[in-house]
Amino acid sequence: MNNEYTLQTAKEHLEASMRLMQEDIQRMNTDYEEQIYRWKQERAEIIAQNANIGKAVDKLREEVNSQRAKSRGYKDKLRLANSAIKTLSNKIVQYESERNAAHPSSGVAGHGTMSEELIRVGGLNIEGGGRDSNNSNRGSEAAEDIKQAI
Repeated sequence: MNNEYTLQTAKEHLEASMRLMQEDIQRMNTDYEEQIYRWKQERAEIIAQNANIGKAVDKLREEVNSQRAKSRGYKDKLRLANSAIKTLSNKIVQYESERNAAHPSSGVAGHGTMSEELIRVGGLNIEGGGRDSNNSNRGSEAAEDIKQAI
């Protein structure tokens, strides 16, 4: 009977150990499945963030291209304005030179004679035919000069 008791105890011990191992395996499987679920959620969030970043990059790229186009247009308009200023300045110098040549004593009082280096229009001195578009202060000075001349 002692032998039978020992076998019964060993069997119960093995069954208890087996239950504990099965519970451990079940707990490990549950943890593993929860981790996989969390990783899949994190992956989905990262993919969504990546898509949002991609959209933001595309929007910025379009904005940069738009600003470049506006800048090119501005530079072209500035070159055209500078060319017009230079042409008008040369015409004013030519007119003043012809007028002074035709009537040397009829210069305007207080203004002296005109030269090609400095042109006086109203209260504004315009030098040598406009500004270089690369050296302009984004056109603010040229626009201010034109406003004052008008």
